[in-house]
Amino acid sequence: MNATAAGGGVAELLSRIIPIHLALGISTDWRLIYGDKDFFTITKGFHNALQGGELDLTADAKQAYLDHNRTSAEMLREDNDLFVVHDPQPAALRHFKKSLPRSKWIWRCHIDSSEPNQEVWEFLHPYIQEYDAAVFTMKAFQDDPQGWEILDKINAEAADDPDLYVFTNLTGVGSMEVNAFQRAADVVVQKSIREGFGLVVAEAFWKSRPIVAGRAGGIPLQFPAGYEDYLVESVEDCAAKIRFLLEHKDIAENFGRAGQAKIRAEFLLPRLIRDELRLIKDVMA
Repeated sequence: MNATAAGGGVAELLSRIIPIHLALGISTDWRLIYGDKDFFTITKGFHNALQGGELDLTADAKQAYLDHNRTSAEMLREDNDLFVVHDPQPAALRHFKKSLPRSKWIWRCHIDSSEPNQEVWEFLHPYIQEYDAAVFTMKAFQDDPQGWEILDKINAEAADDPDLYVFTNLTGVGSMEVNAFQRAADVVVQKSIREGFGLVVAEAFWKSRPIVAGRAGGIPLQFPAGYEDYLVESVEDCAAKIRFLLEHKDIAENFGRAGQAKIRAEFLLPRLIRDELRLIKDVMA
């Protein structure tokens, strides 16, 4: 269970992992939570607040959140052995399905909840506690819920710079085009200030591309040993590292190959599925 079928890392993950579950003989369904514009506005506020943002949590917002979770819970099948619920939008589903004592529930958090807004956390925490297990990728995990606002700012900058081009899925750029851009790149830049896992890093490393990236969220986890110097914290350092890699092709090629080996060993779907199945086995037992 998650909030959207497209447009985010969770949707990308589920669209790839569920066919593998089915190929392994594991009966698996993917369901979306019911919601309207007001609900997703509320849960976007929750998303930000769990990462420490401010939010005026009104009684009406709480009730709307619970009402939509209750409606979604009523739509769920009742013969599943296990439910995996992703992120805060559907977190209260478990609460409204207590009538299924045989089923087990896992909550998967993809955002940084290490320093949450206390009011929002105190509201959500009792519902999360009802799960049989909760999964957090790392203590300092981050995500960017302000993608639309950032895109508007980038487009405004690009309008004044003839050498800056902005391509998005809104202008016809899909997975094939992204693949082509990454494979053709001399250097890939992921200058995140805050980040979740940072899937672009894994994608580019898989194509043996060197990467200059921000030291944020899950990005350092993906960097091969010996190349941590390309994790940068300033614009000036980022520019210097890009220039160095462009001028030293041999180092860039070795960096890209080391990155690919790191991703192959630790971040492909078989490893994720293996770990998830171990957790599911423990929970079901």
